[in-house]
Amino acid sequence: MASAAGAWAQATSTTATTTINYPSFVNSTTPGGFVGSTYTYALGLAGTLAVIMIVYGGVKYVASAGNTSQQADARDIIQNAVLGILLLGGAYLILNTINPEITKLKSPSLTPISAPIDNGQKIPALVPSH
Repeated sequence: MASAAGAWAQATSTTATTTINYPSFVNSTTPGGFVGSTYTYALGLAGTLAVIMIVYGGVKYVASAGNTSQQADARDIIQNAVLGILLLGGAYLILNTINPEITKLKSPSLTPISAPIDNGQKIPALVPSH
């Protein structure tokens, strides 16, 4: 019994650390960077899901040999996924054709303004009227 108590006394405590790697858009320092990274991440995710749906529709089409209603459902799945990819690509293409700066999200910059102040009195034109 004494040897068991000695074994417990010799046990050491260890601490484990867990590191969580967030996607890059979470670590953005500016609102423009966050929106731009989130948009890019969402486009990639939507494209990936569309390709998965095309594969699912293809498997469903092949597996439904002879059943015309299931084949029609599978064709609809494939057509909708292709339409989604075309919409994603088309939206980017149209925006990039109109003005390439639209697709490059960046933080807005504000220029400081200065107003003259005379002896601590506000200029009447800058004071809101009631």
